[in-house]
Amino acid sequence: MRRLVLTIAVLVVIACSSDSLKQSGEACSASSECDVGLVCDLGVDPHVCAGMGTPPPPPGVDAPPAGDGPAIDATPDAGVDAAIDAAIDAI
Repeated sequence: MRRLVLTIAVLVVIACSSDSLKQSGEACSASSECDVGLVCDLGVDPHVCAGMGTPPPPPGVDAPPAGDGPAIDATPDAGVDAAIDAAIDAI
């Protein structure tokens, strides 16, 4: 019985230690399946082992284009009260 257990243990070790890492271009589901220096590129379909992953797409626009803001309601000739600014600048 002991010999059978030892034989099974040796076979399991041999089966688990086989060098079955995938090469570049082979299908994968995790980077641990790929050979040294390769990652599983999840940005392509089907996922494959590659030297580097596919960069993510650029983010969408999160602000409206310039020029869509409200119109300025002051007139150009309204004048600026420079006395307040001058007093602050003098300090």
